[in-house]
Amino acid sequence: MKYLKTLKNHDEDDLMSKILFLYFAFVHGGLGTFFMIKDMTIFNSKAVIAMSNIIPIKVWGFVFLVTALCYVLAAIHDGKPKFIYMTIGGLLGSMVFGLLSMAMFELSAPQLDTTRYGIISSIDLIISMVGGIALWKLRNLKKKGI
Repeated sequence: MKYLKTLKNHDEDDLMSKILFLYFAFVHGGLGTFFMIKDMTIFNSKAVIAMSNIIPIKVWGFVFLVTALCYVLAAIHDGKPKFIYMTIGGLLGSMVFGLLSMAMFELSAPQLDTTRYGIISSIDLIISMVGGIALWKLRNLKKKGI
């Protein structure tokens, strides 16, 4: 009952942003965990094999997990720490999902996965930009003494 009262008095925009951050944490964390746990022989994807030629696949998984952690921390914190985690998580996520999307596009016929990863990368970039703009606004307010 206590949690229902908390949700009832909660700001809807803040609640939706936390849900979005947790959703993205699961998306990034799930793929990162998959890359960390699974053996390379399970991957039949030319894109994943090409990615592993650049950086070992477990490192890709680690970056996805760090991105997921940033999104979880952004959902927990408020104010400046939230914006910092948004910026870092968004940049990391847009880079890794962007590279994954480009690798899939270059090595195979464009499919739904390529489009989905491109959209996720774009949303990550938007989250990073929103976090960066919010940090910039906080810095300007501090300079003005407000």
